Amino acid sequence: MNKKKQVLQIISRLDSGGAEKVFVDICNMLNRHGYDVTILYTRSPGELSKLLNKNIHQISLNRISRFNFLVIFKFINIVKNHRTVHIHLRNTFFFSKILMSLIPNRSWNIVFHDHFGTIDVDKKVPLLFKILKKNYKYVGVSETLCNWARENLSGINGVFNLPNIRLIEEPINYYVPKDKYKKETTLKMIQVSNIHPIKNIEHSIKIISEIKKTINVHLTIYGFKANTQYYNNLIRLIKSLELDNHIDFIHDEMDIPSVLPNYHFGLYTSRSESGPLVLIEYLSRGLPFLTFNTGEVVKQLKNDFPQFIINNFNVNEWVECIFTLINKDYDAKTMVQFYHDNFSETRYLKRLINIYEHKL
Repeated sequence: MNKKKQVLQIISRLDSGGAEKVFVDICNMLNRHGYDVTILYTRSPGELSKLLNKNIHQISLNRISRFNFLVIFKFINIVKNHRTVHIHLRNTFFFSKILMSLIPNRSWNIVFHDHFGTIDVDKKVPLLFKILKKNYKYVGVSETLCNWARENLSGINGVFNLPNIRLIEEPINYYVPKDKYKKETTLKMIQVSNIHPIKNIEHSIKIISEIKKTINVHLTIYGFKANTQYYNNLIRLIKSLELDNHIDFIHDEMDIPSVLPNYHFGLYTSRSESGPLVLIEYLSRGLPFLTFNTGEVVKQLKNDFPQFIINNFNVNEWVECIFTLINKDYDAKTMVQFYHDNFSETRYLKRLINIYEHKL
């Protein structure tokens, strides 16, 4: 295979999360379009690795401690045989860039893909960005991240905005959910969000408490338990509001689009987000939703679907918007068409290849 079509993708581990889903989509997309993709896990594969195309080469360093000689030796032997190295997430970038600096007389086409989701509330510049400041391309998944990079990172080989997409297998053209909500039934709601304080899931719990006063309602929260203490706090809040029969958690679902037809309405309450990818999944299945105004995806859909976006965390206002949306006829076909028009594989692939091939 032409070496120009080889690319090494580096990530720590493929646990459930937005950045990890993007990683899987990128690797599968490049593989489908003729690229020789090798994945290097600095730790271990993780659950989402099961979604990778079978012919993608995967290598695990199984790193436990920060540095050990065997890991360094294996990393150097793998990286020195590749020209284009695409690194995802900040900690993995710092680890990789430090080790690559130990290899003499070698240069790479390094692409650092920054998925940092809390940029709206945390704009500090980690010290290692100031130390490892040369010879890489910066890819931000939002314009906010790109502006931060332009202002704070020096000596790099360009800043590129590459908004996230979700490449959903077998997309259904003009998909319509199984059924719209009827007053005599239970309003079935879904929230897809890893369990972490920045996701503000307690806001959704309070919303359900208010809705329950008027109609039957049930919320299912799909997400990896990223913060056990926060999860326990949520469970206590649910019990205190007597919502045990109205809210469930599911932690191991990898194919979110497949379960969306079972719900009437989607929520997303994160205070800060680079994506959020789940909104793309909601769109792909024509599922109405309400989200806080954060992230690149919200910017993309704001003009076409302003009714799905809210600028505050006032529980009563969220409930009022939800009731308005569930009682309103909406065009699911328009939502699905928007997904196809704005999150196509062809457009994303072209932008990514242009980044790989960009010359100073």
